[in-house]
Amino acid sequence: MQRELEGLPGGLLTMGVSLTEPGLIPFEQTRREVETARDLGVVIATHTACIWGLPSGLDQFAHCGLLGADIVHVHCNACTEREWTLLARSEGKVSVTPETEMQMGMGHPPIRRAIDAGLVLSLSCDVVSGNSGDMFSQMRLGLQDARALDNERFHRRRTDPTELSFTTRDALQWATVNGARALGMDDRIGSLAPGRQADVIVVGPGNGRLNMLGLADPVGAVVQQADPSNVQAVLVAGRPVKRDGRLLDVDLARVSRMLDHSRDGVLERTLAAGPILPVAKPSFDDLAAGLLPNLNVP
Repeated sequence: MQRELEGLPGGLLTMGVSLTEPGLIPFEQTRREVETARDLGVVIATHTACIWGLPSGLDQFAHCGLLGADIVHVHCNACTEREWTLLARSEGKVSVTPETEMQMGMGHPPIRRAIDAGLVLSLSCDVVSGNSGDMFSQMRLGLQDARALDNERFHRRRTDPTELSFTTRDALQWATVNGARALGMDDRIGSLAPGRQADVIVVGPGNGRLNMLGLADPVGAVVQQADPSNVQAVLVAGRPVKRDGRLLDVDLARVSRMLDHSRDGVLERTLAAGPILPVAKPSFDDLAAGLLPNLNVP
């Protein structure tokens, strides 16, 4: 569903539905959420197979005919061979969050596995309260982890890698046009081409930064050396929203105050309910026992 919103760059806001963590709620609620999203004609995102000790719920999705190309499956680290087959048959999309997945014990981002299954593979950010929220970090971490995993086949033979399995251009594609493909919007955004919306990010060695001087390969420099401080300008649908390294029409002091107020409120409510960390560490079996009934198909 699209809504014309006055004042927004591009004039269009595409809506989507993020499912309420399948497996943590009764499956009937998940079914209603998926059906509502499809009635509205919007893209669906859901966290899939990121907890190794619990079923992913994909069998239940398949049994109820809920899988489809309009679902973006985030993570997928713990997917079994059968589940990868279900995703491939449904032509679903996969988005990995390299930094979150590696730090939160979800496992390696399944970049190679998703690509081998013929799925659209994109990058995203998750849990930005605990790690970075920029795509430069996700490109770099995702690329290097995928390369390291492929290199292991050489290391197991006590030899050294003789080829690169993924290139910096691959990583840039995961972060740009593949994100647009996952949302079903690659005919409008995600690439610089005639007829596309004029969304432009200008990255360069300006602003007094030294990390991108002496460029030889622009794509390699963006993926391997750049960080958010190197973003000089941003245009959304042709409208400048950042220029000379500064956001336009944004009251940063007010934003800072709002964030501080939000942080203080979250901490106050959390501490009022008890300590931030549990006094007694619950076992995973105890946690799983309470969640497994939610996967039952009505």
